[in-house]
Amino acid sequence: MQSQRTLDILWAVAEARDRGGHQPLTLTGYCEGRGCPAREVEVFVKDHDDELDGLLEKNGFRCPLCGHPLKTHYVRTREEVHREEDRLARMSVNTQLYEQATGSSLVPMAVIGDDRLPPIPDDWFKRKEG
Repeated sequence: MQSQRTLDILWAVAEARDRGGHQPLTLTGYCEGRGCPAREVEVFVKDHDDELDGLLEKNGFRCPLCGHPLKTHYVRTREEVHREEDRLARMSVNTQLYEQATGSSLVPMAVIGDDRLPPIPDDWFKRKEG
């Protein structure tokens, strides 16, 4: 019988495949192993030969340092990972712009969580004549 954690990762992989087909996946889990220094573990997966499910069924989703079963955080497709990286980059830029404009490192959560692109000055991308 499979553990609940193995069932969780298998379910998350199936859900990601439903969203994105057979593109590469990123599996993220959390190690709760006593005495293990690992916390969040990311595994970038290519599964051209359809071996992932069998390996997870056999071995589970385990910490590479201590071997403890990982608690699944999420499984994302390559496209989802890129979208999330872009979103985090926009949020970082907005935070930096706020700090620059105000001189304060105390940034409101409304700014930190804002992933909209800031307005671009009219002359931002114009070529310089020279």
